[in-house]
Amino acid sequence: MTVGVDIHKEFKEYYSSNFIPVSRLSEREFGFGVLKKIDYRHKSFQSEKDFNDFLAREVPLFASYSTGFYSYPDRRPIEKKELKSAELVFDLDSPTFKCNHDSKELFCWKCFSDIKMQCVRLVEDFLEGDFGVPGSSISINYSGSKGFHIHVSEGPWVDLNAVERRRLCEYVKGSGVKFESVFTRLNPLKGPDFKSKGWSGMFRDFVLRLINESQVALKERGATSQQAKKISENKEALAESIKKGNWDRVRGLESFWRVLLDVFVENSRVVVDESVTFDLHRLIRIPESLHGETGFMAKRVDLSEVEDFDPFFDASLKGEGISFKNEGGVKIKGVVVEERVDFSTALFLECKKKFGYF
Repeated sequence: MTVGVDIHKEFKEYYSSNFIPVSRLSEREFGFGVLKKIDYRHKSFQSEKDFNDFLAREVPLFASYSTGFYSYPDRRPIEKKELKSAELVFDLDSPTFKCNHDSKELFCWKCFSDIKMQCVRLVEDFLEGDFGVPGSSISINYSGSKGFHIHVSEGPWVDLNAVERRRLCEYVKGSGVKFESVFTRLNPLKGPDFKSKGWSGMFRDFVLRLINESQVALKERGATSQQAKKISENKEALAESIKKGNWDRVRGLESFWRVLLDVFVENSRVVVDESVTFDLHRLIRIPESLHGETGFMAKRVDLSEVEDFDPFFDASLKGEGISFKNEGGVKIKGVVVEERVDFSTALFLECKKKFGYF
């Protein structure tokens, strides 16, 4: 199975012709890899020029830096680096569902689309909405592979300890969101009102939108015929009572609210890699660097660009198309790769082949 793209040549050309800025560079530890993602670490640089010269000279396949800021980033062991603070970082690379794509799939578009939606939810609903993080303090970059990295680089968030960061992960994952935590009283049923925030407030808003749906749509969501009829006939009164926290204005709906809450949490949660968030000494892909397993840039992305982002177009290097003999029937985005591929796909396949994906 031959592709025929020189990975080293393409990476060297990229790093020789592109300048990669790094915030607070002299306070970060750097790690690089050729055979694996991190072959060596504990490096530091005093200037962006030194760093970019290193990339162009050494041409690593993987380039990472610390989310932590240190007084002495090149010292070892870790304790001697003297941690000052650390970016709050979320790594999204898993869908909210178990995907059934087969083993020949090298890039599942269904999974990636779900991760893009999670990225938007994390920023809009949780970071900005619930936690009050200013948008100016949040940066997003494509990971270069299956998902996105979200960085909060300033404010009180950089001083959170590992335990506090783990709690944030549990929160965005919806862990512990149960009927009894959203509804404070069962008889009569008291729940989120117009003042409620967080998961409770989000569920309230979801239900207020949902009660305007047709009876058929409500039944598809799990309501019985009788429940759907009650909601449809009393939706104005129901909306007013819900805003006041009275969820028993129309009797007989508690079982439907229970079903809805479970579905809502499942569809609204964000699947984060907790180990990346709570590890204050974590190394993570440097934004705008190249990923050795895909050939894609870990490109910075505006929130407004996430929904339509496609790494094969938006994070790829450019070049001529090439012939490809697909003896193994590998797929990209659910489609068997053709005999003639564009350059970004060719580089992607060459990188995947190098690391044994086919």
